Amino acid sequence: MDDILHLLRFNRQFASGVALLAVVAASPACRLSPYPPTKLRRAARHAHPPGPYPMGTTSRGQDLFWL
Repeated sequence: MDDILHLLRFNRQFASGVALLAVVAASPACRLSPYPPTKLRRAARHAHPPGPYPMGTTSRGQDLFWL
């Protein structure tokens, strides 16, 4: 355990790799989306955040939060 902490503290490449691995491991969050990935779903263009889309939509009507 001390070796890993030492590597994280003093080896930037190791720390960067661990950070990248954490990001990749967190990426399955897209599977939590309420929308099926194969179904094309369009919303109103440029919808503002107070509506059903927390971050609004793009000019193509795509939900920014799940993009």
